[in-house]
Amino acid sequence: MADGNLDIRSNITDNIEISQLSKTLNYMGSELEKREKLKNEFISSISHELRTPLTSISGNAGLLLENENAFSLEKKKELYQDIYNDAMWLYDLVENLLFITRIENGTMQLNLQPEMIEDIFREAIHHLGRNKRNHNISMHLEDDLLMANMDARLIIQVLVNLMNNAIKYTPENSKIVLSAKRIENKICLLYTSDAA
Repeated sequence: MADGNLDIRSNITDNIEISQLSKTLNYMGSELEKREKLKNEFISSISHELRTPLTSISGNAGLLLENENAFSLEKKKELYQDIYNDAMWLYDLVENLLFITRIENGTMQLNLQPEMIEDIFREAIHHLGRNKRNHNISMHLEDDLLMANMDARLIIQVLVNLMNNAIKYTPENSKIVLSAKRIENKICLLYTSDAA
C-alpha cells in the first residue's frame, strides 16, 4: 500500500488483534482506493471544463490575429466578447476550486454583511455572460427591499453554479427563476428551472 498499490489486502486471521489490524488495514486500503478514484474522476472532469473555454479563447484569438481585416467591427466585438466571457468563466472555475480548497483545509472566512437580494440576483445573472442567451432567466422578489446578512461573493458563486448547471442540463428557451421571500425573520432564496 505504501507504494501506491491500493488493491493489496491482508490475509492474516490467526490472532484476534492482528486479525482486527488486518481488517482495519483492508478498510483503509478500500477507502484510499475510493478516494484515489474520485480524485482521478475530478481531475478528468476539471480538465474537460478547462479545455472547453480554452479552445474557444484560442480559436477566437487565432481568428482575430490571422484575419483581423476580414471581420466587421461588430463581428470583432462579438469575438472579443466571447473571449472575455470564456476568460471570466475560467476565472469563476478557478475561484470555485480555491473555494473548495479553503473549505477542506479550514481556512474559509465568511464576510457577512447586509446585502440587497435584488443586487445579489442581478450580479449572479450578470456573471453568466453569454451562457444566458438561450434561456429565459428571471427574478421574482416578494419585496423589492429584501435584505439579508450574507457573504455576497459566496452566495453569487453558488447562484452562478446553480444557473450554469440549469443552462447546461436544460433545453434552450427553458425558464430559470431566482426568487426570494421572507419567512418569519429569515430570507429564503429559491431557484427553479424547467428541469427542477
